[in-house]
Amino acid sequence: MRPQSWVLAFIFVSLPAAAWDVRTDSQGDVVRWGHALTMVLDQNAAEQLNAPGAEDAIRAAVANLDEATPFLDVSVRVGAAKQIGYVVGATDNTNSIVVLDEWPYAQDALAVTLVTLNARTNEILDADVAFNRDEHRFKVLPANNRNNSDELDDVQNTFTHELGHVLGLMHNNHSEDLVMFPSAIPGETVKRELKGDDRDGLLSLYGNSTQLAPTTEELAPPVGCSSTGSAPVWAFMLPLMVLVLRRRRLALAMAVVPALAFADTSPVAVKRAVDAAQDVAVVELGAHESRFHPRYPGLIVTTFTFSRRECLKGACAELETIELPGGRVGDIEQFVAHEPLPTQGARVVVVRNAGRVQLMRVDPDLQARLLKALRNGSSVPLGLLLPQSAVVQVPAITP
Repeated sequence: MRPQSWVLAFIFVSLPAAAWDVRTDSQGDVVRWGHALTMVLDQNAAEQLNAPGAEDAIRAAVANLDEATPFLDVSVRVGAAKQIGYVVGATDNTNSIVVLDEWPYAQDALAVTLVTLNARTNEILDADVAFNRDEHRFKVLPANNRNNSDELDDVQNTFTHELGHVLGLMHNNHSEDLVMFPSAIPGETVKRELKGDDRDGLLSLYGNSTQLAPTTEELAPPVGCSSTGSAPVWAFMLPLMVLVLRRRRLALAMAVVPALAFADTSPVAVKRAVDAAQDVAVVELGAHESRFHPRYPGLIVTTFTFSRRECLKGACAELETIELPGGRVGDIEQFVAHEPLPTQGARVVVVRNAGRVQLMRVDPDLQARLLKALRNGSSVPLGLLLPQSAVVQVPAITP
C-alpha cells in the first residue's frame, strides 16, 4: 500500500473492469489448498509492530475468510513462527505471519506473501506473510476510520488482503473497496470486509469439496534447476506493475535475498532510484536458473544473466547478473504474490546503489525518456519521465 498521489492516475483510469482472478502455476493450472490451513502468528509480531490489539485483528481477518471458504478450514494460532519459506521433507514448516526488520521488496509495500506449491499436484504447500515495519507504521484503527493524517496503516486491513493471496486470490482492479484491490490509502479499513467479488473468487476455489486439490503425495527430492522458459510469465505493461497491496502513497522473514525483487516503476520511483544510483543500465534478460538458496534452504531464488546491456550511467561493470526470489526446482514452485518473475528477452532497467541491485519493470516509452534525460545530465527531470497523457487532475494511487 502507499500514500495517495496523482502520478498513476492515468494508469488506473485506463484499466478495464476486471472480475476476480485466482492464482495459477507457471503452467497455467489453478492452485489451491488441499488440506486445512493453519497460520502461525509469531509470538513477537504484535510487539514488533507496536500495535496493541494486533493479535485480535489477525484473528478477526482469519475468521472472516474462514467463513467465506465452506470447504476449507482456516485458523490461526500464536507461537514461534519458522523462517519464511518451505523446506522439502521438513516436519516443522509453518505458515508464518512475521514482521521483518530488513526489507528486500518494494519499499512502498505494506506486506508480502510468499507461496510455495507442488506444481505436479497443483496444491499449495506453504504460505507466509511478512509485514514491512521498515517503511510503515501499523496500528489497529477504529472501524470506519477516516483520519488519514497520521499515515498509519491498519493491521487487519493489510492482513485481510494478504490472506486473500495466501488462499489463492490475485489482484482485482474492479473497485477500490475490494479486499483484493492492489492498493489502499493510509488509515483505510474498508478492506477488512470481503465484498461480492472477493467472496466469489474464494467460492470458486473452496465452494465445493470436489474442487480441493488431492492430498499431497510424498515429495521426491527436487531434481535439477529450472532453465530458460520455466519462470512464471508476466505481461510487460506498465499498469501491471502495481502488483502489491501498497499505499496510495509491504524481513524476508528473518532472511534477505541478495538482490531486491522487482521494484515499483512509477516515474517518481524511477527518478528517485536513478538519481541515487552509481550505475544504471537497460538490459535484456537472458538465460536463468532457479535453485534453493544456499544459506536459506526454504527459499528458491532465480539467477538471470543479461544477454544485452546498454549502460546509461556509471561504468556498469558489476551489472552482469541478478538474483530474484522465486522460481521452480523440480516439482516445487515458489513465488512472491506481488512480484512475479520476468521472462527471458524482457528489457528492464537495472540500477546499483550502495552495493544493492534493483530491477525495475519499465515500459519502452519510459525507457526512451529515461535515456534522453540521462544524456542531458546526471539528475533526471521528472517532467521528462511523465507521459504526455499524464494529467494532474484526478487524485490517484502511486504503485
